[in-house]
Amino acid sequence: MLLAFLLRPFFAPAQDPKPDSLLAVVSGTADDSVKVKALISLSSATRKNDSKKAFSYANDALALAEKARYGTGIARSCNQIADLYRFQSNYMKAKDFYFRAFDTYKELNDQKGMSSASNNIGLLYDSQGMYADALKFYYVSLRINERMNDKAAISYSYNNIGGVNDLLGNYEEALSFYFKSLKLKEELKNPAGVANTNNNIGEVYKRSGNYEEAMRYYMKSLQQKKELNNKQGMANTLNNIGDVYLLKRDHRKALEYYNQSLQLFNETGDKAGRATVNNNIGILYFKLSQYDRAAESLRKGLSLAIEVGLAPEQSRAYMALSEISEAAGNYRQANEYIKLNTAVKDSLLSDKNNRMMSEMQAKYESDQNKKEIALLTKEKDLQQLEIYSSRILVISISIGFLLLLILVIVVIRGYKQKQKANQLLVEQNTSITRQKEEKELLLKEIHHRVKNNLQIINSLLRLQSFQVEDKKVLALFEECQHRILSMAIIHEKLYKSKDLANIHVDDYVTTLAEGLIRSYRTNKDVALKVECTVETIGIDTLMPLGLILNELISNSLKYAFTGRSNGKIIIRLYKKGSDQLEMLVTDNGVGLPPDFSWENSNTLGIELIKTLVEQINGSIAITNVQGTTFKITFQDIHKV
Repeated sequence: MLLAFLLRPFFAPAQDPKPDSLLAVVSGTADDSVKVKALISLSSATRKNDSKKAFSYANDALALAEKARYGTGIARSCNQIADLYRFQSNYMKAKDFYFRAFDTYKELNDQKGMSSASNNIGLLYDSQGMYADALKFYYVSLRINERMNDKAAISYSYNNIGGVNDLLGNYEEALSFYFKSLKLKEELKNPAGVANTNNNIGEVYKRSGNYEEAMRYYMKSLQQKKELNNKQGMANTLNNIGDVYLLKRDHRKALEYYNQSLQLFNETGDKAGRATVNNNIGILYFKLSQYDRAAESLRKGLSLAIEVGLAPEQSRAYMALSEISEAAGNYRQANEYIKLNTAVKDSLLSDKNNRMMSEMQAKYESDQNKKEIALLTKEKDLQQLEIYSSRILVISISIGFLLLLILVIVVIRGYKQKQKANQLLVEQNTSITRQKEEKELLLKEIHHRVKNNLQIINSLLRLQSFQVEDKKVLALFEECQHRILSMAIIHEKLYKSKDLANIHVDDYVTTLAEGLIRSYRTNKDVALKVECTVETIGIDTLMPLGLILNELISNSLKYAFTGRSNGKIIIRLYKKGSDQLEMLVTDNGVGLPPDFSWENSNTLGIELIKTLVEQINGSIAITNVQGTTFKITFQDIHKV
């Protein structure tokens, strides 16, 4: 997989004139603004062939713009310098100049410039795996583009937002944004944009397991980029095609495309792209048990990833190198690589959580300040009203002055006491709410870390399975992975849920079942129907229930539709009485063997189901007519 920012284009400048004519403009005009524009164009024109000259022209443009106090020139020069650093994968310096460009455009109220700078900042965060920050700046750019009704810029924003959703596994959302982007680019007759978006659509289909559609869109993109002579884009797409062949276990074809991609990345000087492809080649050699070659490629990829600060590729290299060390019997080194990988992931997660806590604290303090200001304003208005009323009473009813004054004092004292009590209550409620939010954030963080650890275990099992030749042992590995994923999904739902005590059952059951159907790739058309009248179930009940579902659905996918091209699985969950629930898992397959005995069967899957049913105080019944139905009656334990 290539980095997101490589797959999603930024706002491209218009084609520059030839360098000779631009140099003539610089030496032949006294207008500073014209000179600045010519120097920026010179920088852009020489970027590919001579990066030193490109930097020199851009810095000269910035110095001249600053001297002339030419705001637009300063912003454009900063943007150009940031582009140059980004092409060299120097993301820290690029970010500094993009932020300066954004601030300058904002002072000038240049909406188009602000949009471009926001988009480019988003790309940098995206490349470093900081997806929340990336989305924030992508949406800033999109809102500005929509205000301007700039369709070209809107299409790029759609493209970038779709890319982050792709990386987060939100495939339907990603495709929705990508196809909206593609439609606009086709309307605008933008061949480069169409080529890039076709590549991105191929990425989504690849990640979701639809390799035929992925290859169809990749080949479209590759042909379009060849026609445009876009070497960087061709390198990206060639790498992606190699990924598809690797997933299809066609190692010869995968290596062929990876080598073509690496050659183009070397020509363009793209270190991030080289890091990714070297890692891919290393993993390919590892699958072929060529450990020396694998380690050599992975170390190259790791070195480049560290050099450009590419955390996701560092993580991939560490994981693969740990597997190679383990295969060679060097368990100490394998453990060191796992520790390094964990440190990379924890660092990213820690940064994200710190930002979340800072944002929450800032919001809390802002809300408190607004409440205090409003309260003080009301008290001031009330005091003024009381003084005015007192004066009217003194003038109008002099006889009752003393009695009225006493009455006013009593009322004011009572009012202030009530105000103090109310204020104390507000402060207590605020403190309780804040403590509750902090507790929920901590619980969500725990669930997030548990989910990450389960996914790491799952990745280790998957990498270990690459060395297994025995199909029975390989099947056992896959079953273990499915069980781990059923638990990981629960922790993921808890991390994203507002209610940490319960999980929405229909969403969880559908996600689990659809994931199993995709992962088994039975080449059969298996339809899924979920009917659930129970909204939520406690985690202590849902955890064993999810493992039971995993075993039953897996058995149906493996055995129920033998000799058939299609099938159907139905899952029903409903209340039975006041304190019991009932779940039916039905398939229309060939049914259980005539000699099957539930009580006497001692396979691991059935023993696991029996144990889990007992754990939720349940019972199980089997019907073997026109397929197989498992009916499980149980209780919801209702614990966090």
